[in-house]
Amino acid sequence: MPSTRDIRRRIKSVKSTAQITKAMQLVAAAKMKKAQDQATNGRAFAELLNKVLAHGELRARITEVEAYLATDDPGSHAFRGRTRRNASMFARPGTLYVYFTYGMHWCANVVTGADGEASAVLIRALHPIDGVEVMRTRRNARRSRPCPDHELVSGPARITQALDIRREDDGRSIIDSANDVRISGRDAAL
Repeated sequence: MPSTRDIRRRIKSVKSTAQITKAMQLVAAAKMKKAQDQATNGRAFAELLNKVLAHGELRARITEVEAYLATDDPGSHAFRGRTRRNASMFARPGTLYVYFTYGMHWCANVVTGADGEASAVLIRALHPIDGVEVMRTRRNARRSRPCPDHELVSGPARITQALDIRREDDGRSIIDSANDVRISGRDAAL
């Protein structure tokens, strides 16, 4: 199966109707493969919903996630291959991938693909369970006005700020209950 990059290159170089038809077939095949990959990764994607993300004594239920599917997904940090920055994306499932974005925010992903595959799920929103006052204090520390409750952990950067997830947490297993940052089942006690 040709990569998305190869398909784009072929489309740019078409010279005849036959070449256009072949390029369109390749695009359709690539879209079908991506849909199949999304269905496969969708299980891990859906399994994260309603799980509890914790850091120390702070706990919150995962309510929104977004999947990034290996090196064929242009939205994925792994699209251009493995780098020092995205190395954790290529680790075992359950590894935390933390990265700096827009020069000011940390974001956290959970690796969901097989070891070396680079599929991950971005944690987009949470519902606070325990430690709400601590989360509020952390979110208000850099603000000129108090953070409204509905914005407390609604957004990837807000989550890492409220739960104090940083670069040092990158590469850690979040399924290991011994780690500060961890994830558990819906009703599991931490």
